Amino acid sequence: MASINAGATFKVSRKNPELIRPAKPTPHELRILSDIDDQDGLRFQMPLILIYRHSPSMEGRDPVRVIRDAVAEALADADATLQQLGTLLPPIQNLRELLYDVPGVAGVIDCPLMLIQENLPVVLNALLSYQFGRDISSVLVTPPRVTFRHTEHDIVIDTKRTTIPHDRMMRHFFFGPTEISILRQSLPPHLHSCSRFQIVTACMWRCRTIATLSHPNEDVRLLCVVNIRKRLNPPLREGYYGNAIVYPAAVTTAEKLLENPLHYAVELVKKAIHEATEEYVKSVVDLMVLRGRPNLTGARTYLVSYAKGFEEVDVGWGKPAYGGVARGGVDSFPRAVSYFMSFKNSKGEDGIMVPLCLPPKAMDVLIHELQKMLLGRSSIASAL
Repeated sequence: MASINAGATFKVSRKNPELIRPAKPTPHELRILSDIDDQDGLRFQMPLILIYRHSPSMEGRDPVRVIRDAVAEALADADATLQQLGTLLPPIQNLRELLYDVPGVAGVIDCPLMLIQENLPVVLNALLSYQFGRDISSVLVTPPRVTFRHTEHDIVIDTKRTTIPHDRMMRHFFFGPTEISILRQSLPPHLHSCSRFQIVTACMWRCRTIATLSHPNEDVRLLCVVNIRKRLNPPLREGYYGNAIVYPAAVTTAEKLLENPLHYAVELVKKAIHEATEEYVKSVVDLMVLRGRPNLTGARTYLVSYAKGFEEVDVGWGKPAYGGVARGGVDSFPRAVSYFMSFKNSKGEDGIMVPLCLPPKAMDVLIHELQKMLLGRSSIASAL
């Protein structure tokens, strides 16, 4: 685990919010939310953060002016160096100072769909923070017809009180070339072509289930956030800004997940992801109509998403030193979410970084199980 420099402090002076108007007239129209978008479970803001190093080529350029020319709200100056932010992993150091909660915009209804905040550090670095409201637009299917089981929306009573308590800690686990190779070699030949995401997801799901002491006979779920923009025919048009995601589920009993080798979990994850076809998406939309937009299952559920692409966002200062989620989970689903991220460790190795929250004792169990699966050949909790 990479330590977070919790003792570092720095000064942040907030400016008044400023409305940046479009440079030219824009269309004014009413957009009706799709049935996928109009779910209570998607009505939250997702804080993302991009941190940039000082770039000599941009000397004299005002980051606030650069961003302001394109979009949103200029809110703060931060007197901080990159080093003062500590290790660049979620949760980002002093996040409450860096990301200002503008009064009246914390919800979704009658609030801005997107806030962009530019922090101009006095010393070294440019830091750009995004907050996205995930609740927009547009695909309707009629007449409604559900053609899949959709266990991701099952109503499950948590009879064994398996909800993770609040005394949690966060650890970060790095799966680099060594870790991925060890796990891949443990799989049968027909699964050697599985993606890194599928392998890491199966591994973390299995270890987390052991750590949380799920009852052997009860179902445990893994939900994968799947981007369906290119899975439709024709693909969604460029610029589509609605929620183009679904949450296919892998479901089994805790006993089967733990007694079978890793390849059992990999098979379930692979099958769930491949199930997210165009027909599946239409079925999800129709389910929303027929069942009143049910929320996702929460009990004994682990939700994972690969938050990639933000590390490539260049607004003039090169690629960010960090680009991704500002926190490890989602406020509306905080105890069972991991946002996987592309990450380069101190050795320069590319891999997947997984943040995870668990109570201290459960975390110790999870780390022990991970090290067993990696044959003791990786100090995965300190490989950053």
